Amino acid sequence: METEKIVKVDITQRVATLELNRPGQDNALDYALIRELKEALAAAETDPRVKVIVLTGHGDAFCGGMDIHHLQDLQPRPLEDQLLDNGHLAELFLRIRRHKKPVIAQVCGKALGGGCTLAMMCDFVLADDTAQMGYTDVCWGFVPALEVALLPARLAPAVMRRVLLSGRVFAAEEARALGMIDQLVPAGQLAEVTREFARQLCVTHSPGTLELLKRLLADVPDMPANDALGFAARIGAHSRKTVEFEIGIQAWLDNKPVEW
Repeated sequence: METEKIVKVDITQRVATLELNRPGQDNALDYALIRELKEALAAAETDPRVKVIVLTGHGDAFCGGMDIHHLQDLQPRPLEDQLLDNGHLAELFLRIRRHKKPVIAQVCGKALGGGCTLAMMCDFVLADDTAQMGYTDVCWGFVPALEVALLPARLAPAVMRRVLLSGRVFAAEEARALGMIDQLVPAGQLAEVTREFARQLCVTHSPGTLELLKRLLADVPDMPANDALGFAARIGAHSRKTVEFEIGIQAWLDNKPVEW
């Protein structure tokens, strides 16, 4: 009998939906789930059928964070094993943040600890009013170390300090006010709103432009100012020689929308 996948993949109308499938554990992250999710993201990146990715969780939670039993099993092992495990998780977060295609987090219920970071590494976070986001790590003797390196890409420094040091779980409205959520919708409408948002990205946005812009957004923040300007100028110049740029100019002159 075939074992059920812990990351379910559905590709419909150019949207790949990656669904974390450990509902009995609030879709908590363990080594196997992280591995499967990395593999699914890599496959979607090169799949010509896919233009946009939606990341969601099965059941009533997005992702409750790291699997506590995984951490318990890992704790007695040597420091080298801890480093490998943390590196495995860091690679997942970076794979999302640096993905060539737009990634949308569809969040309902818990998005805690590593699950909160999983959502905030996405380009867009859409959530319903059941969402709970935050980091209780400091209450349990855990250090949210990767988050200190990653969250400045989304949160202002003072907000990041509040989110990490308070140990609080924020309800959906407050999470949106803090910048953890981009769009908040009523419960029961999240899947429909996310589908339509993804569809609009597919239809109205040039795929080559999205890829180049995502490359800029991923690489420029880590560059010195002069290097960043030079890199951006080269990418901008390259974009002007693409077929998509040519199509866009003609559509603008003809006053007609482009359907990509």
